[in-house]
Amino acid sequence: MDEFISVGKILNFHGIKGEAKVGYSKNRLDFMLGLDHVFVKSASDCVRLNIASVRQNKNFLIIKFDGID
Repeated sequence: MDEFISVGKILNFHGIKGEAKVGYSKNRLDFMLGLDHVFVKSASDCVRLNIASVRQNKNFLIIKFDGID
């Protein structure tokens, strides 16, 4: 897979359980809630992260990724 589409941005960590605070476009909420994995850009390559849980918090999403505690 050579092409990726940006659907959100990790803004910060949330709490102490390894959750991330993610910003997204307002018209993408349903799309974001339906994802089971994402690719995160890290330096020059992309890393696949599976989503364990996702919930809405105000204007952000709180996402828990598998294996990140």
